[in-house]
Amino acid sequence: MLDHARRHIGVKDADAIVSRWIRAAADWLNEDGSETAWCGCFAGHVVKAEGGCPPPEFFRARAWLLWGEPVALRDAPPGAVVVFRRKGGFHVSFLDERHDGGPWVRVTGGNQGDSVSAMRYLVRDIVGVRKYLVKGIVGGRVP
Repeated sequence: MLDHARRHIGVKDADAIVSRWIRAAADWLNEDGSETAWCGCFAGHVVKAEGGCPPPEFFRARAWLLWGEPVALRDAPPGAVVVFRRKGGFHVSFLDERHDGGPWVRVTGGNQGDSVSAMRYLVRDIVGVRKYLVKGIVGGRVP
């Protein structure tokens, strides 16, 4: 999954493909990438493109807390899904590399600096790390 996500690095929120990712997630969402938080839409696109099943309402970053299987950051493989708390909500990305124990983690995701990019985020903002399961969602409601 990480390789697929990385192939999109450089796509900007104004690009037509972002509108397609948003529409594929929920046709009622505003398809303008500069107006819609589209990190979950991008994550859903990547998982679907790789033959996986994203969680229901995958356009909501928080919904990814139910996807796959929980894993400690220190044990998470590259490509694991990482959910962060941010001002006004949540953000979802793919882990770029094993965590070295420092205060930062490097992730690739959508809607990072208004584009698909690789960036560093503070470990203290992580609310969940999930690794891929063939079955997809573990179960339950979005917390």
